[in-house]
Amino acid sequence: MASGQTILILGGGIAGVVLARRLRRRLGKKHRVALVEKKPQHEYPPGYNRLALDVSPLVAMRIAYLRNRGIDVVHSEVLKIDPTNRQVRVTIRELGFDHLVIALGADLGTETVSGWGRNAHHTYSADEADRLRRDLKDFKGGTVVIGTAALPYKCPPAPYEFAFLFEEYCRKKGLREATTFHLFSPEPEPLAFAGESVSGALKGWLEERHITYHPESKLTGISGPTHEITFEGEKKLNYDFLYAVPPHRAPQVCVDSQLTGESGWISVNPETLETKWDGVYAIGDVAEVISSNGRRVPMTGAFAMKQADVVSKNLVAKIEGRTPPAAFDGKAGCELMVGGGRAAQIEADIFSGSGTFKMSSPSYLTQWKKLRREKMWVWDWFE
Repeated sequence: MASGQTILILGGGIAGVVLARRLRRRLGKKHRVALVEKKPQHEYPPGYNRLALDVSPLVAMRIAYLRNRGIDVVHSEVLKIDPTNRQVRVTIRELGFDHLVIALGADLGTETVSGWGRNAHHTYSADEADRLRRDLKDFKGGTVVIGTAALPYKCPPAPYEFAFLFEEYCRKKGLREATTFHLFSPEPEPLAFAGESVSGALKGWLEERHITYHPESKLTGISGPTHEITFEGEKKLNYDFLYAVPPHRAPQVCVDSQLTGESGWISVNPETLETKWDGVYAIGDVAEVISSNGRRVPMTGAFAMKQADVVSKNLVAKIEGRTPPAAFDGKAGCELMVGGGRAAQIEADIFSGSGTFKMSSPSYLTQWKKLRREKMWVWDWFE
């Protein structure tokens, strides 16, 4: 039996919390599970869209509560990662490890878009979702522009879900006739990577709601004073209310520690999620998981949870001297709320053939499942 070992997890988002809890449940107490997170609380991002539209409160829990479950929580910022010497420098000290899992998520690079300021809204943090909620109180109609600055980004269906829910919000507030909607994307079709059936369904729902779709529109600049956004090729759109998904990038500490490759993300073995350094893994948004068919696994909470489960099973087996039993299979699903109390289920199988996606017809049951998961999140992972 192996002596006590330390598993160090960097990041307290969905991937980090799920991994820490699963490891603690599966490992003997002589082994240390430590989690480093600079924020005081864990927040549940799938609820941000509805938080912004004032239909749901923030789902959050103090990260320190994990200490009650036998997890060593270190409130600190990660400053340097040294996988060769198995050391991580944080604000207050150096941390050693036997096994390291990097789950630091993705940072937002708003400074890479000229003119990005408070005139641009998004729901990729709780603070920004709450700011959007407050600013909506003054919205009386006009031109709404919703879109995505660059690929890849977290939760690819999110801007479409926001568009559907915001359109419904305007109808309920009696503002729909006074409001026009536009949605732009750098992709040729909505969620083009998901295939024709998913893209076609989304285009149909956009058309039903009279939301004009602008494909192959790469955002280059935002002008607050003139309320104008510009795209490559000098295309322009005017707006009264702007929602734009910011460009995403790996956290700077990963870049500075030379963990990222040419893509700007941390490359991993697609089945084990291990990096090129022995005993060092990356999961969630920061990990670039490329299948044999060349497809990248999307950045979603559902995939992050599956990856956390695989790594936890394999780490426990490795520590106990057994053959690692699990392999990430590239399968996960999520829900897309479309308004009217309904949601569509999207199922992905990235590793099969050329990668397959299926989307169900919207239903009340699917939305109920999504909302129930949100309500049970704190109970499931912190109690």
